[in-house]
Amino acid sequence: MKNAYVAFALSVALGACKGGTDDASGGGGATTTSSSKTSSQTTTGSMNTTTGSMSTSSSVSASSSTGSGPLTCMGTPYTTVPKGDCDMLAQDCPGNFTCEPFPDGNGGFTTKCNVMGGLKTVDSPCTSDGECARGLLCDGSPQQPGVCTPVCCPDSGEPCGSGSCNLFLTLDMAGTTYVRVCTFAPACTLFTQNACMGGQDCHPDQMDLSTCSNPSGANVPEGGLCQFVNDCGDMQACVGSDPQQPNNLFCRYACAFNSMAAPGLGGCPANQTCQQLQGFTTAGICIPN
Repeated sequence: MKNAYVAFALSVALGACKGGTDDASGGGGATTTSSSKTSSQTTTGSMNTTTGSMSTSSSVSASSSTGSGPLTCMGTPYTTVPKGDCDMLAQDCPGNFTCEPFPDGNGGFTTKCNVMGGLKTVDSPCTSDGECARGLLCDGSPQQPGVCTPVCCPDSGEPCGSGSCNLFLTLDMAGTTYVRVCTFAPACTLFTQNACMGGQDCHPDQMDLSTCSNPSGANVPEGGLCQFVNDCGDMQACVGSDPQQPNNLFCRYACAFNSMAAPGLGGCPANQTCQQLQGFTTAGICIPN
């Protein structure tokens, strides 16, 4: 079963005064991860995530930024699916065939050239790969619609253009077999009721930017252990908020400094305070006292 999780990371300055402006980039800062199924890695700082959408022709062919031929990812791999008949990034299948992951018959996956009859372009709504044009995968399902999107290189972000290469499509229950694809998340306004449409949740992203994403389905409650930001509820982030548990991440509400509003609308739950969030001037994260 294919699942989608988005990845971006933020930092919290533990111990900062409520409403303070301490630099959150120093050592000891906690990390948060972002929406959609992604790898288990968490990093300090932030990964680039942008809003808006990108339109392309109905056929996507990943080429290098120098125009010297098919795009090749250097450094971080774009997939853990063993290469079979074709390359999902290069899309080197002939004619109207597209390269996509396919069960290998032994419980794993490989790549195979299949006829792609879809006409939907990048960022078009979809529920299955077959709806998308050649070279695109659908990051949704009949139960949770998504959009058509290309495979991409995590280090360069190609060929995402205005989007970001921060979405992992996982193919197995363990989440270890995945393909990285572009995401084009719409912006949202924190602490606003119904900030996102279509059942999506609003999460802090980076640089005073918040974006909408589909829930992962984990439905982790506030204060519960999480892996990805969309494991958490609306207006929450997945953050390492306990110095005694540096390897654990927890769902915590985003907050506005000195707000007396309810949690989710800018305030914090009882016995929590609003700590500075790196890259945000008007929002923080609720951290237990």
